[in-house]
Amino acid sequence: MELTLFVLFLGILQGATEFLPVSSSGHLALAENLPFFAHSIEQLEAEFPLLGFNVMLHFGTILSVLVYMAREVSAVIQNFFTDLTQKNFSGDGWRMGWLIVIGTLPLVMVPFYKKYVDQSVKSSTAIGIFFLLNALLLITADVLHRTMTRHRHPRLAHEMKYPQALLIGLFQCIAVFPGISRSGSTIVGALLQRFRGFDSVRFSFLLSIPALLGATVFELKEALETAGSFSNMRFDLLAIGVGAAFISGLLSIRLLAWIGHKMLFYPFGIYTGLLGLGVLIFLGK
Repeated sequence: MELTLFVLFLGILQGATEFLPVSSSGHLALAENLPFFAHSIEQLEAEFPLLGFNVMLHFGTILSVLVYMAREVSAVIQNFFTDLTQKNFSGDGWRMGWLIVIGTLPLVMVPFYKKYVDQSVKSSTAIGIFFLLNALLLITADVLHRTMTRHRHPRLAHEMKYPQALLIGLFQCIAVFPGISRSGSTIVGALLQRFRGFDSVRFSFLLSIPALLGATVFELKEALETAGSFSNMRFDLLAIGVGAAFISGLLSIRLLAWIGHKMLFYPFGIYTGLLGLGVLIFLGK
């Protein structure tokens, strides 16, 4: 019963923090480093390779964004290939397809510093510092966006250019460190270029699909190399974790869409700032 509740907790934590700008990897790494959960982690590792379990939780959040964005993703793909067949290289479908590709492209650099990411996951001090950096990015972007749009209208999605998508993608590259939010970093990249809050969130959702798929493939490969096979896993527990990640992911996506309309990103900066300070004070080592 204890392990079931812990798996449910991790699934909810993953789904809720994957899309809200608070870092799912930071929260999972923190939970896995807390002495309070040490016994539960031991029980979990007896049933699953921990990396493999985290991969499956990511799969739950991928499903949630695919379900939520199904109509929009379908439209982007359909319009892209319609423009391609008609050789309409100035069409919205063609442009949006390449904006997503260009925004995803910087992630090819991640394998070159992946070992530093893996080291930081095991360090409470590093996690606390990255939570503080996440807070700084969110609060700075929120304040600067309000300042920039006080006398000028925010940019809309159809005004985005390829270099702007590339810059947003570069921000996404730092989000592989635990404590820095993937959704938060892409939203920050868009807000700093004066894009409207809702459009920043929408583009973040679109970028999350190839980013999460790519991360899941690489982590699955690493997990298989480490564990050899997932055949001995408790699939009943796995279903609970993935289901919880899927449902909480859907709810957090809806919440973030509302937050984008209201431009309420700074509270999450305050939260991760306080969390980072707490980690450094009580768990730093």
